Amino acid sequence: MPPNPLRRSNARPLHIGLLGMYQSKNLGDTAIQMSVMQALRERLGAVEFLGICADPQDTVRTHGIAAVESSGNGPLVELGGKSEFPSAGTKLAGIRADASHWLPRPIARLRAIDRIAASLDLLIVSGGGQIDDYWGGPWAQPFRLLLWSASARRHSVPVAFMGVGLDELSARLSAWFALRALRMAQFRAFRDSGSLDTLESMGLTAASIVCPDPAFGLRPLPLSVGGKDIPFVVISPISRSAWSGTEDAEYEAYLGSLAAVAERLLDAGLAVRFACSQTRMDPRIVQRVRQKMTAEAAAQCTHEAIVTVDDFLRVTSAAQAVIASRLHAAILALVAGTPVVAIAYSRKCRQLMKDMHLSEYCLDLKDADADAVMATLKRALAQRAPLRDHIAGQCRAFRASLESTIELLADAVEPALRVAEVQDRRSPASRAIN
Repeated sequence: MPPNPLRRSNARPLHIGLLGMYQSKNLGDTAIQMSVMQALRERLGAVEFLGICADPQDTVRTHGIAAVESSGNGPLVELGGKSEFPSAGTKLAGIRADASHWLPRPIARLRAIDRIAASLDLLIVSGGGQIDDYWGGPWAQPFRLLLWSASARRHSVPVAFMGVGLDELSARLSAWFALRALRMAQFRAFRDSGSLDTLESMGLTAASIVCPDPAFGLRPLPLSVGGKDIPFVVISPISRSAWSGTEDAEYEAYLGSLAAVAERLLDAGLAVRFACSQTRMDPRIVQRVRQKMTAEAAAQCTHEAIVTVDDFLRVTSAAQAVIASRLHAAILALVAGTPVVAIAYSRKCRQLMKDMHLSEYCLDLKDADADAVMATLKRALAQRAPLRDHIAGQCRAFRASLESTIELLADAVEPALRVAEVQDRRSPASRAIN
C-alpha cells in the first residue's frame, strides 16, 4: 500500500470509531478488526481507535484500544484504567462522568451516543453479523446501525461500511433501518456479491462495491518445519445456535457424520484435532461429536486449546486439511494456507468457497453424510500441494484487493476529514466532548 497518509497539520491523530458486535470469543470478529486497524494505520498514519461494541472490557483486553458500549450505556473503558493514547483523555473526557444521570435512561443513552459520535473523525462499521436481525430483531443491530450513522451524520462525521455482510433481515422494519443507515454512509464495501445483490433487491441504490472479507488481510504465520507429529486433520464443528431455527434430525446427522469421519481418519493412520474459531459456543459441540465416537477413538482425538487468532492459525497451518462449517473457521484456515472442506450451513459459506474457486470442496450441511465428506476430503488430500499453491495465490489476490478497498475508503472520506482538520485549527475544542 503506498504511504500517503492523511497527516494532521496540528499533529493530532485521527479519531476512528469501530462499531460492531465483535468479541474475542469469536476469532472471526477479532481477525477482522485486527486487519482493519492494521490497514488503516498503514494508510492514514497516526490513528487513535475507539471500540464501539457490546463488551468494552473484552475489546480493551483483546485489541488494546479504549472502548465504549454501543448501547450508549456505561463509561469509557481504557487499558490499565487510563488511555494509552495521549488525546483520548481530552477528546472523550465527558464519557467518563456523564452529568446527565438525571435524564431518563433512553434519552441519556441517546445523548451519550451523540456525544461519542461528535468526538470522532470517522465512524467505521466492520465485521460479520452487522446487517442482521437474528440477535434481537429490528430494534437491536439494525436500529443500532441507524442510530450511530444518524448521530455521525448530524456532526458531519463520515461513515464507512467496510467488508460487512448480510446474514438475515427477517423483518421489514429491520430492512428499513439497515437501508437507511447504509444510505447515510460515504462508503459501502460488502464482503460478497450475494450480500450486495440482496440489499439491492431490497432497495439499496447507493454506489457500493464488493471486497474480500477483511480477515483475508491478515498475513499467514510462518509454517513451522520439522517435528515428529503424526499428520493430522482439523475438524471445526459449528453450534446450531449460529443460525435461526432449532436443532433437528439434520443437525444431529451432521454431528454423527463428523464423528464417523474422525473415526475413519484414525483408521487411515491420520490424527484428528478439534479446533474451534468460536470459543464460547462451539467447544461443547466437540464434546457431543466425541460422545458419538467409540471411547477408544474419542480418546485418540485432541481438543486444541484455542484462545487467540494466532492459536487457530498455528494449528490449521500445520494440518493436512481442515473440515470447517463456521465461515471464519474456513477463512482463517485458508489464510493459514491449508486446504478446506467446507460443510456449509448458509449462503455465505458457499459464496466463500465459490469466490476462492474451491466450490468442489464445499458440501451443503444437509448433504454432508460421512461418505460424501470423506470422498471430498480424499480429493483435497490427494491434491494438497497444488491446492496450497492455489490458496496462497488467491489469498495474495484478496489482500491486494483489500488494500485497494482501503485506498477507495480513504479517498471517499478524505474531503470530510479535511474539513474536520480546518475546524480543529480554528477551534481546537470545537469537536471535543464537554
